[in-house]
Amino acid sequence: MPSHNIGLLEWESKSPANCKELEGVFLDYLTGNDLTKKLKGKLEIVELRNGISVEASSYVGRISIDGIRITVKPKITGIPLLRLFQYTYNLKSLELLSLTEYATSFETFHDLIIAQLILEVKTLLSRGVYRKYVQRNEYLESPRGRIDFLKYVRNRQRQEIELPCIHDPRLKDCLLNQVLLGGLDKAASCTNIISLKSECHRLASSLMDEVSSIKIDWEIFRKAYQGVDRLTAAYKPALELIRIILESEGFSLDGMESKTKLPGFLFDMNRFFQDLISRFLHKNLIGYLVQDEYRLKGMLSYIEGYNPQGKKDPEPRPDYIVHKDSKVKMILDAKYRDLWNKPLPREMLYQLSIYALSQVSDGKATILYPTLDESAKEARIQITEPLFGKNRGLVILRPINLIYFSKIISDSTDPDYQRKKGEFAKELVFGTTEG
Repeated sequence: MPSHNIGLLEWESKSPANCKELEGVFLDYLTGNDLTKKLKGKLEIVELRNGISVEASSYVGRISIDGIRITVKPKITGIPLLRLFQYTYNLKSLELLSLTEYATSFETFHDLIIAQLILEVKTLLSRGVYRKYVQRNEYLESPRGRIDFLKYVRNRQRQEIELPCIHDPRLKDCLLNQVLLGGLDKAASCTNIISLKSECHRLASSLMDEVSSIKIDWEIFRKAYQGVDRLTAAYKPALELIRIILESEGFSLDGMESKTKLPGFLFDMNRFFQDLISRFLHKNLIGYLVQDEYRLKGMLSYIEGYNPQGKKDPEPRPDYIVHKDSKVKMILDAKYRDLWNKPLPREMLYQLSIYALSQVSDGKATILYPTLDESAKEARIQITEPLFGKNRGLVILRPINLIYFSKIISDSTDPDYQRKKGEFAKELVFGTTEG
């Protein structure tokens, strides 16, 4: 058991000045240095004269090191969070009693992810897992497929009553089911809740008789993930959850981050928020084309003769570009930081200013950010040419109330359900009036 339990909310910071648990707490020198490198950008741990300080970011989860357990929780909790999560990754809905239990009884958001994985795997098993045709060339007492006469002639001195056959049995022992089995094992090792751990083991044991156990590395998972087609589409939600569990331990699907295992797990709420907005806009912004992470090619480039290292031209990449009639109508970025209650970082402002200035004239770029504050209102920052005072662009800070968002996507009994979602999608992109 850890000797110190430190709890924070996302973007919260604690130190010996406001948390007595951190007073007199120090990390081993070598372990501490290695840990701070692994956690860079996710969780800042700084050693002070009288203890350590901890500062959370958009990552939530739990880290254990040197007898210290640090738990970071999201501000939005309970059923609203679960509904947003299920909508984002197209997951199965739980029964109301289970929903309430799952949303309130688990220690961390990671436990909720594992509970959702259990539900997805149960659904796959109840429907019958995928079987793949695999060619086999073997001797059989009861011939199947076609007889391999060439092998039979070559081995005619063989006395057995078996015949060499080439056949294609449908087997459960394929890559998708191997990754599913490995994902359950990984999930079981990530939770401290006995009921979740035992359920993961129970489901894994139901697969083990016919599916080989493999250690999931990133290339194996990538191959399984990219191999999903219309016949195996039902596996996509479970694979998404396994991906989240892997990424929470320090891996990255696109290979951009170091493949270093963390001493715990941290879930990226910024990635989750970006995926949530993406799915909602793609499904509900009718009449517009939404493109994710669109590269603004040609905006920035090295001058010929002044690129001594031969580097590629920088390519700004907004989270979303909204088009209509082949024209850019809006550039948007999703930032998981409550800018109503937190200051706007310079990097965010500069980034969105570049997006606004990338347009022909009077360009706009919008930051979509989450909040739970009902009083939050849209803010606008004008970009002005200093010499002549000419307006060059606009940066918009637009809040999204997550509690309201969870109601919008879940209240399907409302007869105006589809219309309200369409109107809300336009509000996210253009504000209260369409641009």
